[in-house]
Amino acid sequence: MTLYEAINYIYHPPRLTQSFCDNPLHKALEGYTAIVDDTFIIVFSGSNTLEDYKVNCNFFPKRIHAAFAHGGYVTHYLQVHTTLLKRFRQSNCSSIQLIGYSMGASVTSICAYMMYFENIATHTIAFEPLRVGLQSFRQATKQIDITYTTYGNDIVTKLLSCFGYKHVGKEIHFGGEKHWWKYSIKDHPLENIASELLCGEEGT
Repeated sequence: MTLYEAINYIYHPPRLTQSFCDNPLHKALEGYTAIVDDTFIIVFSGSNTLEDYKVNCNFFPKRIHAAFAHGGYVTHYLQVHTTLLKRFRQSNCSSIQLIGYSMGASVTSICAYMMYFENIATHTIAFEPLRVGLQSFRQATKQIDITYTTYGNDIVTKLLSCFGYKHVGKEIHFGGEKHWWKYSIKDHPLENIASELLCGEEGT
């Protein structure tokens, strides 16, 4: 799946989708599942509510299998893992395509990691994620197909580095040159990358 196709799933969900946040307990983890041809699609949304921002701030590391990742994201993903796993198995699809933006982008990596232990093939496209795990998580996800994007000097993608958090997967960078000392909240909106993709840019 191309980056442009992935963004379309965020902006324009398929006609037949199923939310996994109907239960109020899951209100901090919004998104949907859909079946397209032989692929099971899972899309995780970015931060939309006060509860979402509380989850973002709960970054104390939590153990997940043999690695440590963002505690808030791990906790909220695990609330829906069994549901997503059941839906995938009932779908008879051959693989899972994971897509997410911002907070949802970080959660895609945790989902991919959990599905790896179920022997399920996943392909992940994560737009502008927060750094999601410690070095142990980065090492543990090396065998998993994860692509993430950064734009310019997006402050969100630079957060938590001072606490030892890392990005995981292959990076594709858009926008201006990155500088370690520069931070911009204006570089975070997904529209920045969408605009470049519409102009034919492929990132670096």
